[in-house]
Amino acid sequence: MPFAAFPEGTTSYGPGMLPFYPGLFRLAEEYAVPVVPLAITYRDRSDCWVGADSFLGHFLACFRKRAVHVTLHFGPLLRPGDVADTREWVEAWIESRLLATPAPER
Repeated sequence: MPFAAFPEGTTSYGPGMLPFYPGLFRLAEEYAVPVVPLAITYRDRSDCWVGADSFLGHFLACFRKRAVHVTLHFGPLLRPGDVADTREWVEAWIESRLLATPAPER
């Protein structure tokens, strides 16, 4: 069953990313769950769901727009190994994709 989580423990406007917590990588190792890195960027920073915004309010604001431009970069399927190695590799991979994508407007 697919599962998505933010190893930063929260969301941010960026640029860049916050440090990753090791907990999700420990669970992946313990239960032998593959990890697929995903870098998400938005053309308009206001499209990011961040902070105290309620999900419904944010969803409705985005839904009213003509378009929301999002770029998704999917990484390779990783078989979990050493927690620190997996976390560091995923962080480096995502960061490289974020740096290669133009900064959001605003």
